[in-house]
Amino acid sequence: MLGVLVVIGRPFSWEGLKFWLRIKSSCIFDKSTGRYSQHIGEYVIGRLDEIYALQLIREGMRSSDSGVGSSSKSSFISYELNLVLASGKRVPVLDHSARDQIRKDADTIVRFLDVPLWDNI
Repeated sequence: MLGVLVVIGRPFSWEGLKFWLRIKSSCIFDKSTGRYSQHIGEYVIGRLDEIYALQLIREGMRSSDSGVGSSSKSSFISYELNLVLASGKRVPVLDHSARDQIRKDADTIVRFLDVPLWDNI
């Protein structure tokens, strides 16, 4: 279902301890190397010290039933969690419709990275 790997390095007493957080994307934050990688769409690798903040945003989504002869459409709210880099670039981490869960996921990651959360949902 969901998958982020957080590797805790020297700043913590258990060097090399691996902490697995199950979230929708495949994103790895590794303090032992000071790097992150993300696998949504294109493969992105960067340095943890480039991460300025995490951003939560709300998106209105619209889907249509693709069945033959169907013209039904539905809309729903989706929530997106992005890394905000010092350069201003956004890197997607996860996207789903469970607001409370995405806030919990964001809280875990901001505490691990020690960066602010821009909560716009």
